[in-house]
Amino acid sequence: LARTTDRTVQKHPLIRADALEVCGTPIDLKQVTVDIFSLAGTNDHITPWKSCYKSAQLFGGKVEFVLSSSGHIQSILNPPGNPKSRYMTSSEMPIMAEDWQENSTKHTDSWWLHWQAWQAERSGNLKKAPAKLGNKAYPAGEAEPGTYVHER
Repeated sequence: LARTTDRTVQKHPLIRADALEVCGTPIDLKQVTVDIFSLAGTNDHITPWKSCYKSAQLFGGKVEFVLSSSGHIQSILNPPGNPKSRYMTSSEMPIMAEDWQENSTKHTDSWWLHWQAWQAERSGNLKKAPAKLGNKAYPAGEAEPGTYVHER
């Protein structure tokens, strides 16, 4: 398994159309044409933002790339109102990440508000939540917290 994984990672099959098959189906990320919200952190030591930017360019749809001004966890856990929060956006996706960053719009506050607006543009009208859980096709399970919490 380790040898197969090493070969797969070294050859980068996801960056080439049809170089990877899953259950007999060739994978071409350019065929993924849904809108994508891609977030990265400037100081992320696990997934460097420039690598995330390159990955976002692999898809065929419209990508909203957002760069948050924190590390791996703080980029995500970044609620509105944090005075230290900053993020960048751009409507363009140039080839070089540095060009994207240089020409991006800088924002104060959390990227969460930007994400909320992005989602709202792609969502339907809000609906009231059902008064009770489940329906005929999918009956509700047991009451919370469920019996599994009592299992040893």
